[in-house]
Amino acid sequence: MPTENEIELDDGKIFIDDKWCTVNELQTLIKKKVDQGDFDVGRHSNALNLLKKEIASYKSITLKIPKNLVDTYSKLAKTGEMKVETCLRGALQDYIDAQGLVKDTEPEADEEKEEEEEEEEEEEEDEEDEEDEEEKSYEFEIDEDDVEEEDEEKKPIKEIKCPKCKGKVPIYTKKRPLKIECPKCGKKGVLKK
Repeated sequence: MPTENEIELDDGKIFIDDKWCTVNELQTLIKKKVDQGDFDVGRHSNALNLLKKEIASYKSITLKIPKNLVDTYSKLAKTGEMKVETCLRGALQDYIDAQGLVKDTEPEADEEKEEEEEEEEEEEEDEEDEEDEEEKSYEFEIDEDDVEEEDEEKKPIKEIKCPKCKGKVPIYTKKRPLKIECPKCGKKGVLKK
């Protein structure tokens, strides 16, 4: 049995009150409850917002694939009790993950969260630095192997495709995870593999 607020993306439905509901069905249910003077619509309103947000975060594409591949995925989907579309979406995500490409799940939320965390870390470091400067002085040794020379002619060891603009993002190091930014559109992400 599905869980509360579970979303079936391909049908555009969310599971609430032991049934699957579309956006229109939820809107009608909420309006009906309010018209009857029942203002206990928080769960339904939350479910409606979740469903709308999830639907808006995906884009439909048309894909032509060989019939035998469709048949194979249809069989797999039936054994796993899922739709062919869900199975194909999972396979595509697995492929992208295996290639080490940037995973783009909720880009705006991830970027905002990352920026907030970085700001908090910088504030903490600044406070610690101020305290340390008052008490101690430090000597730093620089290991020349850790210094990356700024060479305009330095060649990337790898280039990946930006998921937003499809431009090339040069990768100069094998260190992972690696924060990257597309030089063309400014899209930020983390390269994990």
